[in-house]
Amino acid sequence: PYNIVLKQGKFACVFKAFDRFRKRDVAVKSINCSTMSSAHKTMVQETVAAEIAALQALKHPHIVEMFIAFNTAVEYHLILEYCSGGNLLDYVV
Repeated sequence: PYNIVLKQGKFACVFKAFDRFRKRDVAVKSINCSTMSSAHKTMVQETVAAEIAALQALKHPHIVEMFIAFNTAVEYHLILEYCSGGNLLDYVV
C-alpha cells in the first residue's frame, strides 16, 4: 500500500502500488470520468478500450505488461508492470 503518485494529469493519475498477489510493485493508471462531459466520456472509453486491446495483444520484454484492467461507474483502472528509472521522455529529450 504505497500511494506514491508517479504522474498526474487532468483526468488520470498513475501511482505506484504493491500487488500482494504477485508480490511485486505495480503501476496503477486510474482515469476518472466523473467530471467529463458525455461526449468526452465516450471518447475516453474508446481510447481506453484501444489501449487495453493493444496491451493485451503486445507481449514483449521491452513493452510494459498489463496485468488486469477493470472499471467502476466513474473510473477505469489499469494495473501495469512497474518500471523504475523514470520517464522515457526524460531520456529521449
